[in-house]
Amino acid sequence: MSNTKLCAVFRRTTDPVALATWYAEQLFLQPAPRRLENDDQTGFTMDGVYFGFERNADVAIGNATVLWFSVDDAFAVADRLERAGARLVEAPNTVASPGETLVLLTDPEGNPLGLIGPEPGNSL
Repeated sequence: MSNTKLCAVFRRTTDPVALATWYAEQLFLQPAPRRLENDDQTGFTMDGVYFGFERNADVAIGNATVLWFSVDDAFAVADRLERAGARLVEAPNTVASPGETLVLLTDPEGNPLGLIGPEPGNSL
């Protein structure tokens, strides 16, 4: 049985800090601890789910909302999803978030979804 759970929702934007500031001011949200050393990503943690804003660098996805799922093995789940009709957008990446493996795909209808799993040899 899988230990899959929703762990993050990202809104892609041209200005993550400005959009996050707007949400914070309008909805009285408190920022989550920063994970990056730049202004390409920021956000809030609400009921254990990270609500993030990231700079849009991928025109294939556009300004879509990306659902991120925590999985035990991002490589295996990405492979299974591709065989079931998902399209790989960004191959498994262990550099962007040290200690984790990130994979970005689209479902069969083109909606983006991400997988976050432990880097091989680590556990989340």
